[in-house]
Amino acid sequence: LLFERRELGAVVGVGLPSRIPSHRDAQRALEAVLVRAAGGPAQDILRGPLAEQLRRVAASLEPAAPRIVWLESHGWDTHTAQGTATRGRLATAIDELGTALLDFHAAAGPHFSSVRGAIVTEFGRTLAETPTHGTDDAHASVLITFGGNQSGRVHGSYASFEPLPPCQDRRRPPTGDLETLLTRCLRG
Repeated sequence: LLFERRELGAVVGVGLPSRIPSHRDAQRALEAVLVRAAGGPAQDILRGPLAEQLRRVAASLEPAAPRIVWLESHGWDTHTAQGTATRGRLATAIDELGTALLDFHAAAGPHFSSVRGAIVTEFGRTLAETPTHGTDDAHASVLITFGGNQSGRVHGSYASFEPLPPCQDRRRPPTGDLETLLTRCLRG
């Protein structure tokens, strides 16, 4: 629904400038990118179930009161038993995200058009499935944008969809710079 109404968009193949193998170091690098892209640090950092976090943000939206809020969501690191497009851990997480965004849209009401939101991760995922039916940490990822005046399209590309050996698939380079794209999204 949000995609069709041009209130959600996506860019594939994005990432930080260099591959950082440590989750902690990649998280720090992502936070620095977020601060630069948003034009300042978060005024609120919310934790807990994503739907509850988004309800709290929607309840606090006011016209002409811009603020930067970071939300955290865990459970996306699907190294094993990821499932299929319709069943399993990843499908459940994506369904919960979609439901939370639709609830946020409804709760925000007319203020949703002034929202500039982005869903990002410090790591991408490999395109190839592992022998344990998951995907490994990788470099290139997806940026999802939401709020007023989004594209309603999927942009970008991966460097190649050709199967690569596992050691190279993890390093598949991004074709889009995450910081540049986040800055465009968050600053309109």
